[in-house]
Amino acid sequence: MKSENGYKAGYLNFLENSMRATLPETNLRGNPHINSKIHVWKKTHGILLTILSKSGVGWNDTDKTIEATDKTWEAIIKADPRARPMRSKQWDHYHDWCEIFGNDRATGKQADNNAIVESINELADIITQDTMKDLIKQLASKEKIANADEKVLDTLQGIPELVEDEKVHVAELLVDNHAKLSLFLRLGDKGNLSLAKRLLGGD
Repeated sequence: MKSENGYKAGYLNFLENSMRATLPETNLRGNPHINSKIHVWKKTHGILLTILSKSGVGWNDTDKTIEATDKTWEAIIKADPRARPMRSKQWDHYHDWCEIFGNDRATGKQADNNAIVESINELADIITQDTMKDLIKQLASKEKIANADEKVLDTLQGIPELVEDEKVHVAELLVDNHAKLSLFLRLGDKGNLSLAKRLLGGD
């Protein structure tokens, strides 16, 4: 399903059907489950690539960790606070992410082109699932949901107390509960962490 600018239209449906064929009892879906996971992976991969592009930063392929001096880390975190939790973690899937997303980050005009292609692919996914009669309504609600999802994922990415799987699980739970999603977006950092822990605990 890979193409020059990412993945072909309908790849989420392809992944969902493949999972269902292997695990018939699964309740995971292309949206929001697989899409949320890919979103988190892609963002994390992008941050890792940015850090690794800095002078004085190396990669330990044995431990799957980033290596840099304390001074270098201070400068990196000061420039981008999202890098803070990256320092103390092992990134076992880094090479897999490079294969999935590529080794280079798109910039400038290429980045804009990629964004357009992704939007077209998402639109194609909608068309394959719904009739043209409902398309306008779908796009309106999809835009609102997408904006909320983006804010939730960005907020969760900035909570170092949660591991990646926990962030994805919380995102899935919030997507399925609009009331708690709205509350999450209104809370501050401590409130977000508290609500996330309650959701993970089954509350």
